[in-house]
Amino acid sequence: MRKNIVLSLALSSVLCSSALAADKMGGGVYDLGRVEVTTPNQKDQAVEGSDAVVTWEQIKETLSTSVDQAIRNTPGIYTTPNALGSRGESDIGIRGFGRTQIGLFIDGIPVNSIYDRQTDWAQFSTYDVSQIDVAKGFVSPVYGINSMGGAVNIISTKPTKELEAGLKLGYFTGREKQLATSIGTNQGNWYSSFSYSLIDRDSFPLSNDYKPTVYQSGDKARNSYYKNQTFKGKVGYETDNGSEYSLNAIIQRGEKGGTINANGGERFWDWPNYDKNTVYFLGQTQINDKWSLNSKVYWDNFYNVLTAKGVAGPNGTITNSGYRGESIYDDHSFGVIETAKYQIDDTKELQFGANLRYNHTNNDNYNLTNPAAGDYSRGAYISTDEYEDFQTSLFTQFGHQLNDTWRYIVSAGYDRVDTISAAKGRSATSDGKLDYENDSWEWNAQTIFFADWDNANTTHFNVGKKNNLPTLKTRYGTPWGQRVPNPSLGTEYIYNFEIGHKFDNGSTMLSATAFYNILDNAIITVNGLTGCDAGGSNCSMLKNVDGGYIYGLELGGEQSLLDDMVRVGANYTYTQKETSADANGGIKLTKIQDYPNHIANAFIAYSPVKQVDLVLNGTYRSAQWTYDASTGYENQNDDVFLMDLKANFRPYKSLELSIGATNLLDENYQYNGGYYMAGRRFFLTAEYKY
Repeated sequence: MRKNIVLSLALSSVLCSSALAADKMGGGVYDLGRVEVTTPNQKDQAVEGSDAVVTWEQIKETLSTSVDQAIRNTPGIYTTPNALGSRGESDIGIRGFGRTQIGLFIDGIPVNSIYDRQTDWAQFSTYDVSQIDVAKGFVSPVYGINSMGGAVNIISTKPTKELEAGLKLGYFTGREKQLATSIGTNQGNWYSSFSYSLIDRDSFPLSNDYKPTVYQSGDKARNSYYKNQTFKGKVGYETDNGSEYSLNAIIQRGEKGGTINANGGERFWDWPNYDKNTVYFLGQTQINDKWSLNSKVYWDNFYNVLTAKGVAGPNGTITNSGYRGESIYDDHSFGVIETAKYQIDDTKELQFGANLRYNHTNNDNYNLTNPAAGDYSRGAYISTDEYEDFQTSLFTQFGHQLNDTWRYIVSAGYDRVDTISAAKGRSATSDGKLDYENDSWEWNAQTIFFADWDNANTTHFNVGKKNNLPTLKTRYGTPWGQRVPNPSLGTEYIYNFEIGHKFDNGSTMLSATAFYNILDNAIITVNGLTGCDAGGSNCSMLKNVDGGYIYGLELGGEQSLLDDMVRVGANYTYTQKETSADANGGIKLTKIQDYPNHIANAFIAYSPVKQVDLVLNGTYRSAQWTYDASTGYENQNDDVFLMDLKANFRPYKSLELSIGATNLLDENYQYNGGYYMAGRRFFLTAEYKY
């Protein structure tokens, strides 16, 4: 009853993704980091179509310290908390698509995990971030390969003053400490900024309603430690004719534990290293009044050490079973993105270019010294897997302002991935070289039309074909020796249809969008095969089949009241998927798996005086389904309803003190059949900006 009452109140509010009009304490938006999707002389608005922008103010008001938290209230987005599952990471979906089908970018630079794209989005700090752009329907081909399900672009800040400095301190129950600091300068023709952020958590507390088991006893989640350090640096130069160039570096150092399933029988994993380095050059060269060239050159490295200790046993023990060993991934990529822009006239604009990327992954495998005796240090070397490929994306994008009402963007591209070399199980006795190297390619095309009826009303419609090329893992990976490689795996793609309308007059915003996706050549798992390295009948292979359909609806709104003293908002997303019989062993499924049908977010913000804000956020997610051939549909978890409360006080313009609680109602909830999430957590933060 309590949940239904609170939910009905939340759904009667309007929009969740707004922030208070507090004095801005952050840096400027870094325009070089944007990926441009425009028509000439387009209406001045922050968001086009169904795209979303999460601003710096919204990130601050929701106390989001990582990218997955920052976008969680966006229509069409589904996220689970970090520390979820034995991989100890967050998960994300956009309109029913998973994270391996979604592009993640920093200033337009792709930063998904190189080998498998199973990126832990919680490792990306929001400190020193100006905004986050989310593309869901029309996704510009400038982003490059593998944004079939959408694209998320994290845009860094750019100094706007001669001297900028910041310091932030925070504490969450569960012995989580937060620290961040930054300094920057803008001297007219040149600028620079540097920042450091730290999140260090011993564990997170479980709900008081949690019923302990022998596998997950006590009031703290077992093995839920987490640590992330992020260093960022930027040096840039602007010329008098409008050109701009910058050199950027991001260094991430992470450690984390995989949480434990309260029902037992699941693995016990640790990551003593979850590290990433990204160095990139951005350039915008204004050649003349008509021509300009946008350049991105980058190097991205991911170093990951996994210690698989066995299976979580009762009473804090680790059983000497399951996969045990140390797996080290040392992956890197080099890339170049060149986009030429030609301003044909005042109503027409053409962009075209190339996105080239080299990927290399190296996986060294070791035994553990003596796991039966509790010695989990690195033991004898076993073997190495090493793969290389080269990705090519050629694209063009044309925007046209037809008249005062109608405008459109049309794009097309060619995506391709070529294997350079593949070696599995290289050891002292074998070079491991595979002789079935292959390539995969596909074309893409999209168009979106806008009708600007007046200054407040815009209707959009888009149709397109978007691709997701197979990764190194899907083509060559053999997890735990239980999968047969399929280097000939083809590209999966969708036909996307979307229509929507938005009303925004400054104080009131209302929006509605419907989407429909046809899944073709989808990548699925076929079980019951033989020929795996591990032997036995528990063997599978990935292959391409007719996938089915994903469709849904997004509604949102926002209202300002009493001269912005009160703001309320809500959004709602419905997502459904029909999986073809070919994609599920001959059985057609009519419910989406591992993803909620209904997601609703709401907030109310009250600012009685300029120095004080009170923000209440609520999120509802319906139960998720899974399918078992013997038992049919099953619930993975119950409905989830969460509320967060935050109070901000600014005794001085540059100082903000915050106090509050996440999961205010102390909801006892879990995902994936036994991974329980954090209960109520209190926090206190202080932030100073100069």
